[in-house]
Amino acid sequence: MSDVSAHRQLTRRQLLRAPRPTPDTDTADTPHLTALLAIEGLSEAMYQLAATAPGLSPAARRLLAMLRQQERLHAETLAAELGGVPVPELRGERAVQAALQTGGVAVTVSALHSERDWFAALEEVENVVLGAYYDALLAIRSPASAALAARILAAEAQHQTLLFSFRHPHDIALAVAEGVVQGSAQAQ
Repeated sequence: MSDVSAHRQLTRRQLLRAPRPTPDTDTADTPHLTALLAIEGLSEAMYQLAATAPGLSPAARRLLAMLRQQERLHAETLAAELGGVPVPELRGERAVQAALQTGGVAVTVSALHSERDWFAALEEVENVVLGAYYDALLAIRSPASAALAARILAAEAQHQTLLFSFRHPHDIALAVAEGVVQGSAQAQ
């Protein structure tokens, strides 16, 4: 097993082993965690569509496949935190487009024709995902659930940086443009 593979397995075990919240707090946090689960399902579906889109380089496909796996891990971890609820599955462009509109993501899937288009769209999705985590962290009561959301938020910020740096490989200032990640949180 490679170092990267071993690290991924360790991360997966740590996320799935997160401390469980108390039943009372779990009930109060359920709507927030459920909303995060939905947006993770959307994010995973967008990465799936992007990874299979025509015209992407092999390096782009590898990156998108890796990020999709991480989004799946986030969804599985949130589903486990919610007591083992099913992970939402969005199948097909129409379902993804409807979820993008519901989630407030200003992306039209049918207008994405190039690698650059897909990466810009995924950056927008990640921005909305970051905002959803900020909103949830303002409302989550359970320290264990808040810690889990914060850990996933950190990974989402890494995703955004990877997408930016792939699109702007020679300008790190564009890849890491701000010292504090903003997202598009509704409650600021």
